[in-house]
Amino acid sequence: MSTQVVIIREPGPKDVNVLYEMGITEEAFAVSSGTRFYQERYLANWIARPDNDILLVAEMENEIVGFLFCRVNRHAWAMLENIAVRPAKRKQGIGTTLLKECLKRLQAKGINYVASIVREGNNASIEFLTNKGFSLGNRFVWIEKHVAEKEE
Repeated sequence: MSTQVVIIREPGPKDVNVLYEMGITEEAFAVSSGTRFYQERYLANWIARPDNDILLVAEMENEIVGFLFCRVNRHAWAMLENIAVRPAKRKQGIGTTLLKECLKRLQAKGINYVASIVREGNNASIEFLTNKGFSLGNRFVWIEKHVAEKEE
């Protein structure tokens, strides 16, 4: 049995469509019925100008099989926004490899605290992160408003 090599790299403009499609199909990323994932144009802008954030993709045989987005907040702490691996490629260490690279880059930036929000009931993600040293915190309720909406 041959071992497939996982390449971790930063995403580029050509990756936007693939990452957007992966994001909107991942049920765990939906924070409400109206907000499933980042808007495609927002994702494209973020990838074009990541600033201090960490954006990574995992590739196997020239195919994106996973991604990780981590936002660095004021150079003091970070929010692990998204980590995803294609269902057919899960349980192969890809998520672990993405997370390890992210943590290495955070450490190089002097960031020693990272948090994440995981959808309640997403036991696979909760287990994955707690197995990687994350601990459970308080529960919150997501409240949103699209600013472009007209006031009633």
